Amino acid sequence: MKKTIQLHFDKQFITPFKSREDAFSYIGHKVQDRTALIIDEFPYIIEENPSVKSLLQHAIDHSWKNKNIFLILCGPSVSVMKNEIMEEKVHCMIAKPQPWK
Repeated sequence: MKKTIQLHFDKQFITPFKSREDAFSYIGHKVQDRTALIIDEFPYIIEENPSVKSLLQHAIDHSWKNKNIFLILCGPSVSVMKNEIMEEKVHCMIAKPQPWK
């Protein structure tokens, strides 16, 4: 994730972020236009480090507040996404998996 973020905004990899909080802050400073940020495997990330939810919420409330960021959180477990994200009363929509037709 860290390398991809810097390559997207700066077209080069500078140095690893010290923390996820630094990465979220960096995104807030760099976003100028409408930007989609996709975080895949979110349930595994918060299982490894539950504080990521709070760090992400802080970024949304502060450094991303007046930015046009479309955040997409992906994960294989709808129940985990629903329980872990919706329990915070965050304004979001959950797309339920649909069978292929």
